[in-house]
Amino acid sequence: MTCKVLIVEDEEDIREALAMELEFEAQYECMTADDQEAALQILKGGFKPHVILTDIMMPSGQDAGLQLIQAIKSHASWKFIPVIVLSAKTQSGMILEALRLGAIDYLIKPWNLTELVGRIERAYTLMASSYSEVETDVEREGVEKRWRELHTELMQHSLLYWETSGNSKVELADESGLWISTLDGKGTFRTKTLDRYLNIKTLPKNPQTHRVIHTAKYVLQHASHNELIGKTVTSLLQELDTLTQQRET
Repeated sequence: MTCKVLIVEDEEDIREALAMELEFEAQYECMTADDQEAALQILKGGFKPHVILTDIMMPSGQDAGLQLIQAIKSHASWKFIPVIVLSAKTQSGMILEALRLGAIDYLIKPWNLTELVGRIERAYTLMASSYSEVETDVEREGVEKRWRELHTELMQHSLLYWETSGNSKVELADESGLWISTLDGKGTFRTKTLDRYLNIKTLPKNPQTHRVIHTAKYVLQHASHNELIGKTVTSLLQELDTLTQQRET
């Protein structure tokens, strides 16, 4: 994959020299901006750089580069893009502030092309690793969310399958032996624990998956057959069983 670099530099000759060297010597794809606002507009326009190379001093201010870093690192879609500062400023306070705000590296002008490319390559590698970790986290969160939803969906359809056979929820609890029914003060039987599994909002933090799976298997074996609902129960049962195994590996 071609490394994409956004160069933010107010001096035209430096900006063009950087872009030319990186494009012809390192085979990078470069976009350029002469100030922080122009850079932000490029990002908003859909250009997705792998690395951003920015100066500190620009027409809009002595610390415009620092403001750009702050804007990038506070944006949900851009915060993982590594930023390298390329500046003539050598004050330790400025360097530390750039790093504190989220810059990954700081180089002093004039630059050495070999060193600059090496720094960009390192940043590019770190960016790829960060995106991979984020994608893995997102995938894991999606699996966890679906796994929880399946407990509720499977219980709802299992109960529907059972009740279309003319049976009650209390009978399911008592006959399966998987749930407890209790008598309240009004003489009515309740299934409080089972009921918690019928709504995602009340589903326990650590649901007892084996109970849900065994409930589905019980109704499939003991209720009158409703082909459409039965197929749904079977499908949800298989999905929950598969995701449960994935979580355990």
